[in-house]
Amino acid sequence: MSQPTPCQATAQFIQSHPAQAHALPAPFDEHARSCATCHAIAEQAAQLHAMVDAASHPEPAEPRGRNPLLVGIPVAVLAAGLGIFVGIKLAQHSASDAPTPATNAPAAQTANRIAAPHHAPDATAPKVTALSATSCTLTAAGKSPAPCGLGPVLETQPGERMEVALSDGSTLRVNHSSRVILRDDAPRAVRVESGEALLEAAHREDLPALRLDL
Repeated sequence: MSQPTPCQATAQFIQSHPAQAHALPAPFDEHARSCATCHAIAEQAAQLHAMVDAASHPEPAEPRGRNPLLVGIPVAVLAAGLGIFVGIKLAQHSASDAPTPATNAPAAQTANRIAAPHHAPDATAPKVTALSATSCTLTAAGKSPAPCGLGPVLETQPGERMEVALSDGSTLRVNHSSRVILRDDAPRAVRVESGEALLEAAHREDLPALRLDL
């Protein structure tokens, strides 16, 4: 037969000796001072005992003596009420003390990292690359528009204007006597080294914002 826990032993003593709830023997008193559940049981027992004691001992001026039957009823109520209270408190105490599975956080995190599936890069996702010219038209004074080179350096002479379609769908218009670079060290970046340029940016949610450096 298993030995009662300190809480069970203290509660059993209080139930059997409610009059001593505020003056428990040393072992039970030490435990009740450190255990909120047993302290609450002792307080409840003391209150119930005080109520029964008051009902069982009428004022001296009362003409009739104590009725043994009336005395027995409060005592029975004390025992029943205290028993219910003790049962509830011990049940709550046992539930709150139930051990929870220990988790080794670093090990669990490591296991999660190991178990996490590896996702290969999506080959269909658009790659962020430097801008390039896909078409170029050069217009000079007194001449018909003509195609021009598609290199990263876009340069016009006096009297010339250039319209360039870019790889992201944007349109770049370069004024006369200007020099513009399609940067290859940054995505969607254009640098105006001299002169003037007008950039009509295409709205692309899948690409970084278009940059125009002056």
